[in-house]
Amino acid sequence: MAKKGSKAYELEIKIAGAVAKSLGTSVAKVEKHFNRIKKAGEFTGKAVVASGKVMGAGLAAAATGAVALGTQAVKSAVSVDKAMNDLAAGTNLSKTQLQEYENVLKSVYANNYGESFEDIGDKMKAVNQQMGNLSEKDMQKVVESGYLLQDTFDMEFNESLRGADALMTQFGVDAQTAYNLIAQG
Repeated sequence: MAKKGSKAYELEIKIAGAVAKSLGTSVAKVEKHFNRIKKAGEFTGKAVVASGKVMGAGLAAAATGAVALGTQAVKSAVSVDKAMNDLAAGTNLSKTQLQEYENVLKSVYANNYGESFEDIGDKMKAVNQQMGNLSEKDMQKVVESGYLLQDTFDMEFNESLRGADALMTQFGVDAQTAYNLIAQG
């Protein structure tokens, strides 16, 4: 109970009276229940404070992780922008094609190819300069195939790109077939 004469005490009496009236019991019984609730609340409060320290440490760790994740997301967004700006500067792609190629850039990275967005952007620029404007699907296949040959057979990306382009031009095969022939060779 609050201190007699205080506004909190007056409020408690009013609430106790209203509860007593609605329950058909006396204010004294309601006050007795309030005291029990208050003691339980104090005990619970102490337990919450104790567990709050543990929870607080956990929340602090989670917040630190969230900040780190947010920072990484900002860095990734900046890296994507930089890669797309470099691609735009090195090619004659339209705004629509650049938007499509941004999807390719993100997909190739999500498929675990390339060192960074900038690296993938450089490879896409090389593909565009060697083979011209490709569809999203073809660009992704060529870039991923080039990385696959580079990682598997330690073959230079630009060399495999020139070889695939020559096979496509001379024999009229698609990019996937050209890279498969290179891998088989």
